[in-house]
Amino acid sequence: MKHLGLKNSQWGDELAPALLASKILPRLETLDVSMSHLTIAGIRTYSAAADRLRHLQSIDLSMCLLDAEALKLAKKLGKNVDVDRQGDIAFYLEEAPEMRYCRVGE
Repeated sequence: MKHLGLKNSQWGDELAPALLASKILPRLETLDVSMSHLTIAGIRTYSAAADRLRHLQSIDLSMCLLDAEALKLAKKLGKNVDVDRQGDIAFYLEEAPEMRYCRVGE
């Protein structure tokens, strides 16, 4: 396996430690976790183990819930990190936390 897409997930932050511990990660060329509920918590997890991601040709973190701090950390994860089109995390965390759902639904 060279390409892994775990996109459109409600568990973006929870996937980070599992992915970093997986045996397939070293074989991947690209990783796509776009459209997920990936926040600063998940980015901190990835950032703490960034050396495990450096071999990736690209990482897609677009359309998640990354704030300014998370964007700064995310851009340091690899050579080609897509962080375009982030959602408004304040809405989901402060105004309507019960409304969190994956980007593309029914």
